[in-house]
Amino acid sequence: VLQTHNPRELSAAISPGNATDLQNMMVNVVTSGTGRRAQVPGVRVGGKTGTAQTDVSRKNYAWFTGFADDPKVAICVFIEDDAALDDLSGGAVAGPVFKSVLEAMR
Repeated sequence: VLQTHNPRELSAAISPGNATDLQNMMVNVVTSGTGRRAQVPGVRVGGKTGTAQTDVSRKNYAWFTGFADDPKVAICVFIEDDAALDDLSGGAVAGPVFKSVLEAMR
């Protein structure tokens, strides 16, 4: 061991109440919003879908950032310019990849 560190918390990014509210909103995205394709039966999953266009001559980028309680993980899926897909959106493409990764971890 060359070096060790003793990390300490400097501050909280948001209050515990706001963190709980944010988690609940992300769970709602997966249970009844644009992230439904990321659902894993029997697992509490929360997430945020995203679709971004960088240039009108290119296909969209798609992403899904989410968390699960079993296993306790956070995963970000980013798909760039997939020529094989016409509907490249976070909920349609990146959400199912998140689900597959999460299922493989269980």
